[in-house]
Parts: sequence; structure tokens; C-alpha cells
Amino acid sequence: MRFLLRASLLCLAVAIATPAAAQRMLVTGPEPYDRFRLTGLWWRGETNGTIRAPQLAGLIGRRPEFDVRDDLGLEDGANGFAVRADFGLARRHRLLATMSGLWPRNERVPSIFDDELVTSGELSLFEAQFGYKFLYYTSSWLDAGVIGGVGYLDSRLVIDVEREVLESGEFVTLPVTGVSQDRETAYPLIGMSARFDAQGILAVYVELSGFPSIDAGGHSGWVMNLDIDFLVYPTEYLAIVTGYKRYRLALDDGPSVGIDAAWDGFLVGVQYIF
Repeated sequence: MRFLLRASLLCLAVAIATPAAAQRMLVTGPEPYDRFRLTGLWWRGETNGTIRAPQLAGLIGRRPEFDVRDDLGLEDGANGFAVRADFGLARRHRLLATMSGLWPRNERVPSIFDDELVTSGELSLFEAQFGYKFLYYTSSWLDAGVIGGVGYLDSRLVIDVEREVLESGEFVTLPVTGVSQDRETAYPLIGMSARFDAQGILAVYVELSGFPSIDAGGHSGWVMNLDIDFLVYPTEYLAIVTGYKRYRLALDDGPSVGIDAAWDGFLVGVQYIF
């Protein structure tokens, strides 16, 4: 009798629990994901690093390596942009496309080489990345993945050195020397990313990508890109984005002008989710 009573109670519990569990499965279904994210950002940054330029070495009689900021006067910040598109094929599979640019330059600043010399220059960057991301870990608060694809960069270096002389009561400038180089190449892209999400209200996204061996204009080196985004969601489909971006390019193994420079600064923009 006790056995029958216990069995009846067990069957009743299962009968009550089974529809509830089935209902939860039907309501929950597959975990949702963002189909498309489009992000537009203002990039306010600057450049730093060194330039190896034998053409300029004779100006001050030392090794042909010059600090971008201290020696060449590229100290001021510059305005740039970043645009990103992130398309979800499935919960763990996404396609990425990004591009950004920053154009630091100066106009006729006094040179440290000589009191009569002035320098003007530019060390610009345009870069793009196209890749596939596989999320090897997904949860309600963390997505972590690896990235593979192709990257492209175009970096232009221009340095003009002029001498100011007094002629007929007026100062005029005469060319002394200069450097003009354009580094442009495509390269394989590898990387990783992580996105921390606090219930759709706050999120942090970190991405590190690049490649350890590239070649451009007869110079070899490496490239690395770091993006850190902080996102606040005032609505379900719109996020306010602030963050930091750093792009590092080292092409200093070659016969002529070498570059080991970084472009970095803060980001401000919006992200729209479709």
C-alpha cells in the first residue's frame, strides 16, 4: 500500500513537472543573437615611434633614427574615423568588416636640427580588415572567439625640411631635403576577441588582431591592432560607444626608410543593431 502511494505521488509530480519543463523549452528556444551590428566612430588620436631615414642623417650628424614627436614635430592630435560591420550567420559564426584612418601632420614647425630650418610632414594611416569569427565560447554574459581573414594597410610618410633665409627684407623658404614613402600591402589576418555583456545594458568588447610577418615596399615587419569598446544601451537597438584604439606598424627591416610607429587615441560613436 505504501509502495502504491509513493508511486502515485511520484507519477503526479512527474506529470506536473513535465509540461512545465516542456513549456520552458518552447518559450526559450535557441539562444538569440544580433544579426547585424553597424558602428560608426570618431577617432581622435596621435602618432608616436621612430623613423629610420638615412637621407636626414647628415642634418645633425648622428644615427639616422628620428623620434616622430620630438625630432620631427608630429606632436599634435589628429581627427580620424573607424567604421565596423559585424554580421551574424549563426550564434557562433560571424563575418567582420572594418576600416579606419588617421592623418597626423604638421605644417612648418621650427626644426631641432638648425635654427634656420623648418619641417613639415605627415605620417598617415588607412587600414581595413575583412574576416570570419568563430565563437568557441558563448553564454549570456560572455562571447569569446577567434578571427581569421585578410587585412590591408596604407601608410604614407612625408617629411620636408626647408631653410628660411632673408631675401630683399622678406623670409623665404628653400628646400633642403625630404622623404616621401608610401607603404601599402595586404596581409593575412589572425586575432581573437571577447565581449562581456551585462544584461543588454552595458557591454565591453576587446579585439586583438594582426600578423607577425608582413612585407611592404621591400621592407618586412609586423602589424598589430587593438580595439577596446565600452557600450551603453539606452535602447535595445542603439548603443553609445566610447573606447580606445591602437594600431602598431613595424617595417624597419629593409634598405631605405624604416618605420616603427603607432597610431592611438580614444573613440566616440554609436552602434546600431538590426
